[in-house]
Amino acid sequence: MGLEGKVEEEFEINSPADKFYKCLSSELHHLPDASPAKVQGAEILDGDWVTSGSVKLWNYTIDGVQEVFKEKVEIDEENKTVTMVGVSGHVLEKYKAYKIVYQVFPKGELGTVKLSLIYEKFKETDGEPHNYLQFGVDFLKDLDKHLTPKKDKEKLLLLTSEMCRSVIQCVMLIQLPFLWNQHYKKGNGSRGKVEEELEINSPADKFFKRLSPELHHLPDASPDKVQGAEIHEGDQVTTGSVKLWNYTIGTYELVMSINLRSVQIVPRDRYASGL
Repeated sequence: MGLEGKVEEEFEINSPADKFYKCLSSELHHLPDASPAKVQGAEILDGDWVTSGSVKLWNYTIDGVQEVFKEKVEIDEENKTVTMVGVSGHVLEKYKAYKIVYQVFPKGELGTVKLSLIYEKFKETDGEPHNYLQFGVDFLKDLDKHLTPKKDKEKLLLLTSEMCRSVIQCVMLIQLPFLWNQHYKKGNGSRGKVEEELEINSPADKFFKRLSPELHHLPDASPDKVQGAEIHEGDQVTTGSVKLWNYTIGTYELVMSINLRSVQIVPRDRYASGL
């Protein structure tokens, strides 16, 4: 078979091909951030991150063993290829020569990346570096995941976060009558008031709109606290309308009937029995 050999693998990437190649060619110092369990760091010994001929020392963990790899980089912008020529390190105790080649192939906005390990054995019976190939594929996939745009997910999380911040404040407004009712039962007077003012992060007009004609969305935003609302008289937008709210505080499931002038709160089982 000979002492020289090559193992390689090509796979699709989900991040933009140009962005992926840029990271390989000039921003690979981000690799430990993308794959910290596999690559722990890199040190520039000569040159920089962007120039062919620069020399770097990598610290990584493969098969549970910490190793180092000193390499000299060659960058081919035209063919979107980055080659790391092994200078010293643990892998060169196993192979007489060792070279890592990354090549990116754009296909539309995305593309594929090919990882090739070109090596020379000391003797015929030495094995092929399949574990190093799999290690490289794994950290490249970690890098791809790190670079993949997350705009849609971030927008969804932002929308959900804003909705929760806005609407959960409404729960406090519903809880205040319950606190007043408890205050009254304890004999602390026939009239009272508890209140709290807080800052909101959502637009004030949007928050008020949610409180006034759109509060029926509250169970969707906070289902563990507010389970539902039923219109008994009127509608969602008219002053004087009466609604029945079902909600949970602590271990108590309660219902609350609200109109413009009065509030009645009873346990759910008592309300269902007509008490």
